[in-house]
Amino acid sequence: MFDKADRKPISVPLFQSVANVLAEEMARMNVEELARQLDCSSKIFFILFRELAFTPTFII
Repeated sequence: MFDKADRKPISVPLFQSVANVLAEEMARMNVEELARQLDCSSKIFFILFRELAFTPTFII
């Protein structure tokens, strides 16, 4: 997270704890459940997820 900066950020983003909880919940879901939650087809979601997962800037 701090690859481009010489030091840690001064403060924590306001909604960081909420984002962390959502990320943890989404990480436990399968593709079909995520597609349903995000209201998109599982095929589209799987293609987008696969592309994001293999880009160098993807952060889990």
